[in-house]
Amino acid sequence: MGRGMKQDWAFLGVIGVHSLGRLIRPALAVIREALAEIRGAAVVDPAGAGDGAVLFLERIPTALSEVDRFSNTLGRTLEDAFWDLSGLMGNAEVEEVRRDEWLERLWTALCRDETGFLREFSEYWGYTCGSVEKASEWADRFLPSLLFSWLQKLSRPFPGDIACFSSLHAAERYREILELLPRAPYLKWDYLRFGVRALASMGRVDEAVKFAHRETADSVSLGEVSALCEAVLFDAGRIEEAFEKFSFHAADGWSPRAKFRAVAKKYPHKSSGEILELMSTLDQEDPARWFPVAVEQRVYEAALRICRDHFCGTGVLVEKGRALVEENPEFSMEVGLTAIR
Repeated sequence: MGRGMKQDWAFLGVIGVHSLGRLIRPALAVIREALAEIRGAAVVDPAGAGDGAVLFLERIPTALSEVDRFSNTLGRTLEDAFWDLSGLMGNAEVEEVRRDEWLERLWTALCRDETGFLREFSEYWGYTCGSVEKASEWADRFLPSLLFSWLQKLSRPFPGDIACFSSLHAAERYREILELLPRAPYLKWDYLRFGVRALASMGRVDEAVKFAHRETADSVSLGEVSALCEAVLFDAGRIEEAFEKFSFHAADGWSPRAKFRAVAKKYPHKSSGEILELMSTLDQEDPARWFPVAVEQRVYEAALRICRDHFCGTGVLVEKGRALVEENPEFSMEVGLTAIR
């Protein structure tokens, strides 16, 4: 096992003891540069990169203390970062004393965090432990404090609540997760999703999907529920079912173009026509907004169906029809006729 080399981290010159300010873009640039540095170091020195990951995570709450934590772009960037860093530390072959030091420092940082950013990292605590045994050890450490906080109904949640569920899952103590959930004083999606994962890990995939749709007390979005159900079906090899039932709501992006790109990337075996057919069919708010995307993707049959079945706006139809007079005169004519009806 490697002890790691002494590393001088360039990101410490920027992510130090002060805030990065309020602007999202500069903060994102700094985070991405730091992650690139840590990932690069992991190629030659995984143990040293683990040290760097801990330093980065310890400083994130202060660095981002003034940034809008509800930014979607920042959220996705940090989610990817937390996943990568937890895997990097979890897979690093290091002495137990060194891993224990990492986890103790991260636990201290999590307890001190007032921003909530490290709470999101704690979802991957179990992976960071690196072994079933170490995850089980931390689960046993967290459980008494979690149960006490629930019993007392403390106004501020126990900072290790999510880390506890993560540790139980990584320790393969799935039944304990399911037995623990009814004891919680309130239903939270942060908790319930571990019940979904536990059922899926036990091979009870259909139950997991049903469990994900049970009533929750907090404002969990349909997108979050769909994304987890999609992942569960993916892992079970039920790709077609995942596509048909959950891809639309699970896809990132507010615009139809962004949603289309997200689904196309996740399901490369699906044609543009199949994706657009499903998207426009499932869109209950505004199916017509898929017409420009269909035209851009040259899926003219789907575009015609959309504009015939839904009001797409005369101006939009005329614009798209004129643009394709030479390339596809038949489609242009059909669109023009639809516009004047």
